[in-house]
Amino acid sequence: MSNPGVLTLTEKRIAPNKSFRVEDNLGESIHLHYNDIRVDLTIKELLYLGKESDKILMDRVKAKNFRPDVFEGNSLVDISEYLLDLEEVRYDEVFLSSLRYKGKILICVPVWRDLSKSNIVMSDVKRQIILFNDQPYIRFGAEYASFLYRNDPESKIQVLRLIFKENKHSEDPTPWKTFLFRWNGKRISDIVKSFLHRI
Repeated sequence: MSNPGVLTLTEKRIAPNKSFRVEDNLGESIHLHYNDIRVDLTIKELLYLGKESDKILMDRVKAKNFRPDVFEGNSLVDISEYLLDLEEVRYDEVFLSSLRYKGKILICVPVWRDLSKSNIVMSDVKRQIILFNDQPYIRFGAEYASFLYRNDPESKIQVLRLIFKENKHSEDPTPWKTFLFRWNGKRISDIVKSFLHRI
């Protein structure tokens, strides 16, 4: 039987069968879960682990203006797989009307839509809006951007823009062209899997 006093602080699916979760066992300890492994820590131990993790991040990530405390909530966890390619972190001001969010994926191709077409429901008020490189595509924080757009579509907002080495991790601005003119075995396999999954 699970403890009703357990609060999930963060959770990240790393791969299809691998996940990492941090739980606060209220009044007792903090649990770190990686798949079937559980580590119990006191709050003092967790804070110490956090400080040491920040030191490791600062040592490994050599990006201009990078500091772990720049990221809100789960944002740092969300971008963790991209950190070693990070070159610069900067704040930028953009018009909400210039931003695009990822809509439904049709036949393995992402569809980028205007926020005016958004029906995203707000679930996390403190979510940062994060863009990659010089692209207008919202990589994280589309819910918050949609919420802001509904209140004032013409406003200018501050976003966190992450610049990567050699423009890595950019989205293809013309995914349909790429999809139509670059066929390979993996792409065909993905389409067949997508089709069979919908049946």
